[in-house]
Amino acid sequence: MVGGQSKRAMIRAVKYGNGWHPIGLSPDQLKIRLETINEMLYKEGRDSKGFRISLRTELAITDTNDESRSNTSGPVDKLIENISEYERLGVEEMVFSISTDDVPYIHGVIDRFTEEILPHF
Repeated sequence: MVGGQSKRAMIRAVKYGNGWHPIGLSPDQLKIRLETINEMLYKEGRDSKGFRISLRTELAITDTNDESRSNTSGPVDKLIENISEYERLGVEEMVFSISTDDVPYIHGVIDRFTEEILPHF
């Protein structure tokens, strides 16, 4: 698994890795990058089926739409919709970051995610 979203990182992922791990891309951005990755894999004679896609993104469960943080920040229904879109695009693994040192807040987000979002997947 090779991380990064620059063109050079994508080249390294295709040449040397078994997958690609970008950070913070929206589904629309990811779709465009995956088209490039698939073209690169084809040119390298590699099958995209064995090439894993993982994504890291910021997670926040809120009562209002807050796309300023990430596509995985907002109300539960929006998060389910966006995570489903990532899944449709071929993302096999998501790594969520909760950027704060507020431990009770982190526990609350994890609890809500586990109870309200995870059961949909």
